Formats: sequence, C-alpha cells, structure tokens
Amino acid sequence: MSARLEPRDAAGLLACYASIEAASASMLDAARASDWDRVDAEQARCASLILQARLLGGHASLGRDAQREKMRILRRILQTEAVLRRLSFPWTQRQDALLAGPSHRVSAGVAPG
Repeated sequence: MSARLEPRDAAGLLACYASIEAASASMLDAARASDWDRVDAEQARCASLILQARLLGGHASLGRDAQREKMRILRRILQTEAVLRRLSFPWTQRQDALLAGPSHRVSAGVAPG
C-alpha cells in the first residue's frame, strides 16, 4: 500500500519534476548549439534530479491534480528527449525507418527497397 504525499511534499516532488524538465530543455538547447560539454553537464544534472525525485516520491502517491501535472511534465520531457535523441544520434532515424517497413520509409526520406 502506498502512502499519500502531504501537499507540501507533493509540491516539492512536482518542483523536482519541473527542474528535470528545465534541465532536459537546457540539454536540448545545448545539443542544438552542438555544445556537447553542456549536454553532458545537463545530463548529469538530470540524473541527480531523477534520483532526488525517486527519493521524494518513493512509493507515495500524488493526488489527482498533482498526478495530472506530473504526467504533463513527463510527456514534455519525453518529447524533448525524443528530439535530443534525433539530434545526438541522427542515424537512428534512418534505422527506425528501415525497421518500420516500406510504408514508413518514404516519409522518413529513405528509399523503399
């Protein structure tokens, strides 16, 4: 059974998720500028914040509104991470298209065949 977080604890957990989101966005900005040292620094910051979120959240549950906010933040983080992955590893987009099959290859700029 999971314990419910107190409002102040839930706010702290959400603030931690928002910090992860900000670090992720900063990492994306750095990748767009080809500043890979800053990407590494922001990645380390994200890892630290993720650990902090795990410690804060543990097995506790958030209220409905806080859970929605957490999911909204996580979706944005995942979107940012997808763009970052494409910038960091452009070959994966072509590989994904090849694995997806002929119908997806044309839209990804890969000649069918």
